[in-house]
Amino acid sequence: MHDRGIHTQIQLAMVGLGLAGLFGCGAAATAGPLAAPGEPTGAVEHGDRPAVATPDDVAVEAPPPEALTSPQVATGRDHSCAIGDDGRAECWGDNTHGQTRAPGHAFVQISAGALHTCALKKTGKVFCWGFSGNGRVAVPPQRLSQLAVGYDHNCGLTAEGGIVCWGNGEQGETTPPEGTFKEVASGGDHSCAITDGDELRCWGENANEESTPPEGKFTGVALGGDHGCALDAQGKPTCWGSNSHGQSSPPDGPFVDLSAGDGHTCGLGEQGRVTCWGAGAPGQSRFPHYGQSAPPDRTFVHIDAGQLHSCGISAEGYVQCWGSDRGGRATPSFAFTSTDDIKGDDETGDKSEAEAPQQARGRRMTIPKSDKRGGVLSKGLSPSPPEQLTPVRAQ
Repeated sequence: MHDRGIHTQIQLAMVGLGLAGLFGCGAAATAGPLAAPGEPTGAVEHGDRPAVATPDDVAVEAPPPEALTSPQVATGRDHSCAIGDDGRAECWGDNTHGQTRAPGHAFVQISAGALHTCALKKTGKVFCWGFSGNGRVAVPPQRLSQLAVGYDHNCGLTAEGGIVCWGNGEQGETTPPEGTFKEVASGGDHSCAITDGDELRCWGENANEESTPPEGKFTGVALGGDHGCALDAQGKPTCWGSNSHGQSSPPDGPFVDLSAGDGHTCGLGEQGRVTCWGAGAPGQSRFPHYGQSAPPDRTFVHIDAGQLHSCGISAEGYVQCWGSDRGGRATPSFAFTSTDDIKGDDETGDKSEAEAPQQARGRRMTIPKSDKRGGVLSKGLSPSPPEQLTPVRAQ
């Protein structure tokens, strides 16, 4: 199995699919554009090269993407990112290529790839930073309403429902079909989209039939390394592609949100409880097993699965991650953690107390009751008081 720690998250139309459901969905962010001191407006961070100035933001003829919202979390290979209720992005984990060096703007959606990260402003403008190989951070001129980041390629949905892709296209993953679509998702070397007739169309690598989707009507799609999963209107998941670790053998559900990682998949239930299957599931000892499919017992409103780790936003507004902590990818930024959140194991199996995260020094996110993402708050469930949780570590 190739090394593809990418993920896509989806939401059901019946609970407010948002921007066709990828990483960030729900109500539009209200924070205005922000700029870090000394940063050129519209700068694109390349990581291994200096930032490149792009044209200043201008008004968009199409309305801003009202289906996007914050807060949300995005997990890549060795790094993770999140945006708070003010739209500010913070990232943690490996920064070898600048993939955690987020520009100082207010974003409404964020998505992480293997060595890069992209985010979307409410104007529809895309910013990407990190490794610049294969043109993966060379953002297109179009204004987008939804963003999907894969391993080393990206796709976006235009206001008219068309799809634009950029980055590595060796397997055809940046050559989308024509048509009108509601949602687009990107995985390892493939991408899929939901048509305006609720059917799936996929393109790119197909060695494991990951670009051969099932027939039927679907409301959302999530792609992993070389597999994919989709939800129907009743919240029942259907998966296809590689099943080397059981990542394509889902439980019945129902789920309101899905996210697919490299060899595992996670679903968010109607009451906010997370269920994962595939690599790293409880009772499974086959490599790679770092607990990436062993979520903590708490209520979440948003989830995202990466390569060997997963993260979620709790109903109390904190980020918690589980699974491998190589490079600090499962140790959230101080701005987003609470004192009862802990990181996952590293890949050496060392579980010393010295690895426990320090106490939070920043704010928690505000989770509005009007949140329209596929989480528990969109179902009208009020957040419970923060509970004293037992530290969760992968076994």
